Amino acid sequence: MPAFNEQALEKALNAIFKGPEKKKVRIKKHEFNFKKIETREVNGRLFVNGNDGHHISHHLTFRPDDQIFYEFEVTETGQIENVEVKISKGSDKLVKWVKQAGEAIALITTLLGASGVKSDDAADLVSEVASGKAEGLLDGSWRGEAMFVIANVMLLLAAEQIKKVKPQATRRRPRPRFAVAAIR
Repeated sequence: MPAFNEQALEKALNAIFKGPEKKKVRIKKHEFNFKKIETREVNGRLFVNGNDGHHISHHLTFRPDDQIFYEFEVTETGQIENVEVKISKGSDKLVKWVKQAGEAIALITTLLGASGVKSDDAADLVSEVASGKAEGLLDGSWRGEAMFVIANVMLLLAAEQIKKVKPQATRRRPRPRFAVAAIR
């Protein structure tokens, strides 16, 4: 049994990739609102914008929601670069989210290798390994749950970039259940 609600993650990823916005989605213990990200591709590099209007909100009842803003780039080999995650607490103070963003970058680097694609099976490896390794971000905090979703977004987009460049690496293997509907 996974440590998170698979259907809720699928709903969150659908909202992030396809829209429309989904509100009060409970990944584990905390509720979030998810908005569709903005992506643009330039010279094989995918730029992902999860900033204002395309971000994640930690839903709170008795004060303004915490806002999670993120952006990153995916190279054509699937490397994740220039990751930036910021939090605007209900008090509107923007704080760099260094510890957990660093953990996500370390996870992505481990999965993809420091120089990007290591084998023709890299795209499938990312999908297979992600469900087990990304769960380590679920530390019980709302930040950990938000980072878990962002890590899944990074991994799925990295896998898609790799598949564009290396079509032979796209042997049909079932995707982990957490991502089934999000990118079809």
